[in-house]
Amino acid sequence: MGNKPYKEKNKRELYRISYPVNDRPILKLLGNEFEVINISEKGIKFICKQCSEFKVDADVQCTLTFRDHESFLLEGKISQTYKNAAVICLARSLPLERIIQEQRYILANYPDKFHE
Repeated sequence: MGNKPYKEKNKRELYRISYPVNDRPILKLLGNEFEVINISEKGIKFICKQCSEFKVDADVQCTLTFRDHESFLLEGKISQTYKNAAVICLARSLPLERIIQEQRYILANYPDKFHE
């Protein structure tokens, strides 16, 4: 009756960092600023009120700015749109070091976020 090994592959290959409402990075895109909901090395999900203005597969250039004011100029494609959010699939990965730095910051400053 022992435990069987889990054989299904995780559909997510990259770790995502979700941000608390009051501590989100800012995405500058098409002359507007948007709050970032979460990031991974290859993608950014952000809040948008008029998501219909973003077309799936459209090429975009954007700037992602973190709370410490470090910014990254990025390129990618709009991969998904929702009622109040959209996702950019990045052409080049965000640096893994920055992803780890963000993870450490969230763990240190929002420990209850991981015990819900």
